[in-house]
Amino acid sequence: MTTESSRSGRRRLRWVIAAAVTAPFFVYAALVMRLVLHEYRMNQPPMRGRLAVSTADASVEGMRDVRIQVDKRFDLGAWYVPPKQGVAVILTHGTGADRSSTLAEIRLFAAAGVGVLAFDWPGHGTSGGKNRWGRDERAALAATVTWLTLQPGVDRRQIGVVGLSIGGYVAAEVAPTDQRIRRLALIGTPTDADYQTIRQYLHYGRPAAEFVIKANQWLGLEPDTMKARDLVSRIAPRPLLIITGARDNAVPTEMSDTLFALAREPKQFIRLPHSAHLNYLSADSAEYAQALISFFTTGRALVPSK
Repeated sequence: MTTESSRSGRRRLRWVIAAAVTAPFFVYAALVMRLVLHEYRMNQPPMRGRLAVSTADASVEGMRDVRIQVDKRFDLGAWYVPPKQGVAVILTHGTGADRSSTLAEIRLFAAAGVGVLAFDWPGHGTSGGKNRWGRDERAALAATVTWLTLQPGVDRRQIGVVGLSIGGYVAAEVAPTDQRIRRLALIGTPTDADYQTIRQYLHYGRPAAEFVIKANQWLGLEPDTMKARDLVSRIAPRPLLIITGARDNAVPTEMSDTLFALAREPKQFIRLPHSAHLNYLSADSAEYAQALISFFTTGRALVPSK
């Protein structure tokens, strides 16, 4: 009886030890899967086939809906406001959004008489295609440049791109080889999409962050082979403006510092003291607004004197 009890006790002990050894692994695996799900949701469009803010509700004078074809494969939904003096910009939104997320910038440029073309990335808003953050996005941006150059009243020598977050990342990939982009503003833009993901999840451990990157690829996102940090120097001699928020926790300000250091003249750098990620017009409205308008109308960003 004592021997059988002893054996039973040893079996229970082995189960307890096995559970103690394996439990942390399963807990960590569950955590990693939660991170993968979070990242997947971040990269997915909020809605398909419609916008967070409709054209009517946007209430921008002169703005109309347009469709832009991309390589005869899919088309993009976009808003367009014609320029009053030839200057026109293309606005590119970030992840988990559509063109209506740039509505504050649209109103800013439209009020200044600057033409604006704001479009939905593939798979976002009313655009066709699928979001891969790769070749299709680069083709989409090139198609919007082509479309804009053909519009009446647009001065081809004064076409610019405003890249917000990952939108700036794609713009930094396209601009070096597309000379039609005469001015470029990179706002809250990462140097390296993979590194940004690692930074975002590093406090959960390097293996977790690396697994999220692999999971992104398994879920259809393209490998991050073209990196803004490696391409930004090729934008010169066209003017480049880099803007970051001092309180940006999504894209660390050090990334903007790095992009600026790697870029060549003419270049400008503005760190907005009260801004987090993409809330510039609410946190530092005067500085942000004047910098954007002056940069795209004169090639030099100005900020109000304190």
